[in-house]
Amino acid sequence: ASHYPLGLIVAPGERMELQLDHRPDLFDRARADEVLAALVRVLEQFAADPELPLGRIGLLDSERRERLTRDWQDVSPRVPSGTLPELLAEQVRRSPDAPA
Repeated sequence: ASHYPLGLIVAPGERMELQLDHRPDLFDRARADEVLAALVRVLEQFAADPELPLGRIGLLDSERRERLTRDWQDVSPRVPSGTLPELLAEQVRRSPDAPA
């Protein structure tokens, strides 16, 4: 049992062992497993290529990355054209009584 939301215990040795404790009132088992899996992915990437820049370390598995980049965000948002004063004037025309 842990009073911390998440607690990581690392046992060094010939083969490193990781144990993640979590408070079940804050994290369910599936979420705790996802956190631990992300940590394992990071460690595996460090071991495979110690020269890899931190910004290129992947925290997400391919399914979660796909969900975030494809399903949860609009990858082609509509961007209005025009200058800032033109865009502001258009907004004023659409809602003249709204606060600025």
